[in-house]
Parts: sequence; structure tokens; C-alpha cells
Amino acid sequence: MELRIVEELEKKGSRQLESYPRVAVGMGTCGIAAGSQAVCQAFSEALDACEDVRLDEVGCRGTCWAEPLVEVHMAKGSSVLLGSMTPFKAKRLAANLQACKGSELSIEKVSKGLSSCVLDYSDIDAYQTRVLLADCGKVDPLSLPQYCAIGGFAAFERALLKKDPTALIGELERSDLRGRGGAGFSTGAKWRAVAEASARRGESPVVIVNADEGDPGAYMDRNLLESLPFRVLEGAMLALVALGASQAYVFIRKEYPLACSILRKAVSALENAGLLGDDVLGSGRSLRIGIIQSAGSYVCGEETSLIAAIEGRVPRPRKRPPYPSEQGLWGLPTLVGNVETFANVSLVFLRGAEWFSSIGAWGNSGTKVFSLTGDAMRVGLVEVELGTPVSRVVDEIGRAENVKAVQIGGPSGAFLPNWKLDVLLEYESLAEAGAVMGSGGLVVLGEDRCMVELTRYLADFSAKASCGRCLACRDGLRECAALLEKLTEGSIAADALSEVATLIQRIEKGSLCNLGKFSIRPIASALVYFEDEFVEHGAGLCRGRACRDLIRLEIDKAKCQGERCCLQTCPGTAIKGRFGKPGTIDQDLCLKCFTCIDVCPYNAVVIIGR
Repeated sequence: MELRIVEELEKKGSRQLESYPRVAVGMGTCGIAAGSQAVCQAFSEALDACEDVRLDEVGCRGTCWAEPLVEVHMAKGSSVLLGSMTPFKAKRLAANLQACKGSELSIEKVSKGLSSCVLDYSDIDAYQTRVLLADCGKVDPLSLPQYCAIGGFAAFERALLKKDPTALIGELERSDLRGRGGAGFSTGAKWRAVAEASARRGESPVVIVNADEGDPGAYMDRNLLESLPFRVLEGAMLALVALGASQAYVFIRKEYPLACSILRKAVSALENAGLLGDDVLGSGRSLRIGIIQSAGSYVCGEETSLIAAIEGRVPRPRKRPPYPSEQGLWGLPTLVGNVETFANVSLVFLRGAEWFSSIGAWGNSGTKVFSLTGDAMRVGLVEVELGTPVSRVVDEIGRAENVKAVQIGGPSGAFLPNWKLDVLLEYESLAEAGAVMGSGGLVVLGEDRCMVELTRYLADFSAKASCGRCLACRDGLRECAALLEKLTEGSIAADALSEVATLIQRIEKGSLCNLGKFSIRPIASALVYFEDEFVEHGAGLCRGRACRDLIRLEIDKAKCQGERCCLQTCPGTAIKGRFGKPGTIDQDLCLKCFTCIDVCPYNAVVIIGR
């Protein structure tokens, strides 16, 4: 018998979301780091005696540069967003809301005395197409009723009770959704391969959500799990229905404590509501989701390593074929997909394949969420249609200036110089430019960045992340990192770059998995586009003034007032001179910790080349 669980949850959630005024405080990781807990506490105390105002703790909408964020919903379709909030401002806002009691709410009345905090939606969301992020920061991530009120589990309920898994896979194929984990393989084709292997072997498949997001500067998956965990879980549950499976796992980074906690609570809420467990919605189907925390190894993000880790083995990649779709977890046909892919799945089944394929570019349907970090004014999460130029994300959305390059795709991605930023955010276009979309990390690098030091950092990261199975990857990356470090120290000449070029060829050919093969992309692209900087380092010059062995600190006597702020904080006692007179820095004692630069109110300490 069909149960009306989803319908009842939807009604309850609608009442909550339509309780005006409603104050939503962003409590994602970025918001908490910026002080949103104190802001939320101030609201809670100020509104304690006011029953007319609803206070919700929500996730992050992606506008990380303006955290802490507070959004006040005044009526259906009417809201005001305020950034850079403080506990004092929160109390002022609470007072404004209480003063509006009995009168019509308006942006002017709500934001009285806080106009400098008001953000313009049309400005901060310009050039974006918010699909996955549309409801992030609007609903309580642990409120199942609120998620159902925005269309959640309607697609799951329909799919489960229709009992037509073949139609589900066909719908996914027509949508042209491609995996958002990096490779861009057809999601529908992957699901069909698992279904066919399961039917052929007569075994129930397994579903795995890969949430082991380890790329430096990437946090798209973390945000989705913290802000809309039910959307990701619904995607996994739809996969269980379509494949005739009963067990799914979410494999998540141990370094995401908030996301782990929210996920566990979300699964528990689904079990309590009867949407997970035995005889779900009276269908006779048993569906379960387990949460597994990774051991912290970067290589666990590779699907065969991930499977090995779940099985209790050392997380090392294995040669494919057989692919996980044929022989995966415990030898069963296994569907492995990343967080963003599963979040898109639930929307495809809710709104239809035609809707999804109408967004983006031909062969690259839908949107992609990027974490925009680095030297940009507006860092945070960005969602654009596939086919958007990289330059639009960097210049128009990020408001970056004096850009030297963009590093896209994490440690496996390439550096794109500023004159190549018109390349489109499409899988094929990026590949032609020598780059990769990866999971969606996009780091903006300003003109004062040292490309040699950045290349050394990524080579060192990949070397330490290597599982060690392939000697070419393990030893080759280590040698590359060592050579690049010597270059940053000025201890070798630029002609050593020929050795680096030889090493990266061996690494690419000798590595078993893509983590090893693609790890050479940052090195190779840096050598091509920024060769002059490598040559300069061989001559002892760092134009970015980032390599400590190639720079020295000096005091500009024209600016120094002799107050000796630097002397009091210098750990190496390198500051010399008499009080009231311009000082000097003993180069033999200077630790190059830059503390003197931080404390000098006159900007008298300067960095110069060696």
C-alpha cells in the first residue's frame, strides 16, 4: 500500500518555509570560520521572546567572500541578503524585525541602519545559472520537511512506485548528464553498464557516492553535503531503485567533520521517516545507506582505491579492466559516482531529461559548480553553464585583476596563462587546451605569484599522495619535486629542466592510474607557458619574490621612523640600529619570517631579489 509520507512532509516543510519573517543564518564551514556561530547566537538571544520570527540554521549559498551571511525572507519571493554580519549587527537586525511587527515588512525597514551590509542578488549572482546551488543557504540541511517542500523525494517516490527501472536509465541517458568527478563519462551509460552486468551475473549491485574530495582549493562536494545532503542521498536512492540494488555507501573525507555529522543525521532522519529501511513506501523494497569515513589518503579518490579501502585493504589503484561496473566492491557490479553527479541525478528525474539537456552546450549539458579561490576579490562557489568561458568566471564573477594564470582541475590540472582564458568550460575544449575540468577546483593566480614555487608545491603534493605502487609515479614525482625545490633555492642551473622534462614523460607512461598520469600536467604546462621564470630561477632571480633563498628583506630608510616595532617581534633578533634612527637587517640572522613586514605601520620593510 502506498504511504503518503512525502506528501505530509512536504506540507509540513511548506508551513516552515512560509513562516514569515524567516531568518536564515549561513552555518556552513566557511560561515562558521567567519564567525556565524556568534551571529546565530546573537539572533537566538535577541529573538527569544519574539515568536513571530522563525530562525533557521542553513548551509552556504556559495557567496563565501561575504560571510557571515544572513538572509531574511519577508514573503514569498521577497527576501533581503546581508553580508559581513556581526553579533552587534544581528541584534540591530532583530530589533528591526521586532519593530516591523504588525506592519508590512520591506527591505528598507528590515535593513534600517544596515544598508552597507545589503547585497544585490543581481550583482552577486550575475553570469551564473544556479541549479544545484539554488536552494543552498535557503533550507535547513537537516530538515527533511523543508527539503520535501522544494520538491525533494517527489522523483524518488514516483520512481519507486512505478517499478520501471529501465525507463529511469533511459531518462538519464537522454539528459546527457556526464560525471562531474573529472573524467566526464556518460552517467547514463555507466548506470546501464552496471545494470547489464548485474542482470548477466544475477547479482545485486552496490552504489557508492565518492565524497573523498581531496584536491587543494576544492570544496564543492563539502558544500553540497553540508547544505543539501538529502539531494545527494536522494540521487543515490534513485540509483538503488534503477539498478535493483539495496545497499549504498557514502565514502567521505575524514577531514570534513561537519559534513560527516550532517550526513549521519540525514540518513537517520530518512530511516525514522520510513524512506530508508525495510518496505520503503510500501514497495516491498529494502534500501539502506551507510556512511564510511576515509583514512585520509588522497589516492582514495580514485575509484578502485576507494573500493579497496572499503574492503579493508590498502587503498591502491588496480589495473582496469575489469571496471567497477563489472567487478567492484566485494566482486559485485558497482556504481561509483561523485557527490555533484548524484545531486544532478535527483534534479534530472524531478524536472525531466529535456529540461536538463536544454542547459549548457551541445555534448556538455547542465551546469558545473566550481570553487573559485586564490587572487580574486570574490572567492567562493560559482555555478555556471558548461560552455562558459573561463575568463567570465575569473573576471566577471570573481572580479580578479592582474591575472597571470589559472590553475584548473586540482593537482592533476594544468596552468592556463592569462592569454588562454577564453577557453570554454567544456570537457573537450579544456582537453584541447591541455587542461582538465577535474572535480571543479579553479585557482586564480595574480601577477606576483611565483610559478616555480607553485609547480614545486603541486609536484610535492602529488609525490606525497602517491600510493607507491608504480615506481615511475612514486620515485619520478619525488625526483621532480626535489629538482624543483633546488631551483627555488637557486642551487642548480636552469639546464636541469631537461631532466624534469624527461622525468614527466616516464611518469606519464609508467603510471597505472590517472592520478599518476595526470600529475605531470601542472609541471608540463608550467614549463611550456612560464619557461622564462624557470630560467630566471636558475640565475638566482625570483620575480614573484616568494622563494626565500632568492630574496632578502631590507628597511627603506626613507620610510622607517625608527620606532622599532619590528625589533620587538623579530624572532631572529636581526633588526639592528638605534631608536629614532632608520634600522638595518642583519642578513645572517634574518629568518625571512616576514613578521617585520606584518607589524611595520609605515611599510618600510621591503622584499628585494638576492
